[in-house]
Amino acid sequence: MGETFLATTHKHQLVEILSMFILEDEKSKKDVELTRQIHEKEVIRVISCTETLRTLPVWDSFFVRLEIEGTINCQDVLREIIITAGNRLSLKIWFQLAAYDGERVNQSSTEEEKIIIQTMFKSMQLVYEKEASQAYEQWMKTLQSM
Repeated sequence: MGETFLATTHKHQLVEILSMFILEDEKSKKDVELTRQIHEKEVIRVISCTETLRTLPVWDSFFVRLEIEGTINCQDVLREIIITAGNRLSLKIWFQLAAYDGERVNQSSTEEEKIIIQTMFKSMQLVYEKEASQAYEQWMKTLQSM
């Protein structure tokens, strides 16, 4: 018979400390960013291909808010995209990735980003999966240049 034991929370704290140390490296930071983007881009594909997801009122709401207010919090948009997919594991992973890479995306969109984000929303709604992905990639390049 195998032994059963309860792990203490110290192991989880150790993982957090180690991950912070590892993320001092530029390559590691880039890996976190790319992994976050893989999750986001895949969910955009899923939304574009799923009628019940692409027709949710939230996309029109974001589109109109951008049109009226001219700006939107980038992380709010990305979080809503991930939540919409309904995959709890992916959402938990994304939250961790965003916590490490959040500085770049936790800001208000710029005028330059406005049309890109709106294009992404409308492309998702119109089942233009490729165009939605391209708009997302363009948006991420814009964020990286800031």
